Amino acid sequence: MTAGDFTGGGNWDTLVRWSDGRVSQFQETGPGGVGKEVRMAPAGSIWSHDSVMTAGSYDSNGWPDDLVVRWSDGETTMYTHTGATFGAERMLVAPK
Repeated sequence: MTAGDFTGGGNWDTLVRWSDGRVSQFQETGPGGVGKEVRMAPAGSIWSHDSVMTAGSYDSNGWPDDLVVRWSDGETTMYTHTGATFGAERMLVAPK
C-alpha cells in the first residue's frame, strides 16, 4: 500500500495491492474516508509479485504521481505520471 497524488485533487490517493494481485486506487482519500475505488489491475495479475511499492515525485513534473515498485525477482520499476491507470513503465534495476 502507498499514497500519492495521482488524480491532482485536493487530497492524496491511496493504492492498495491485494494478495490476489488486484490493485485498487482510492481517489481523494482524506479525513472523511478512502474515497472512490478505481480498479487498476484485476485479480490474478502480475501485481501479485509486487514486494513493495512507494510513490513520490521522482521526475521533472514536480508532482507526487510516480510509482516505484520492487518485484519479487528483484526488478525495480518506475511508472511515471501514474493517474487512474499506470504511467509509462521504466525499468530501474534489472531482475536477478
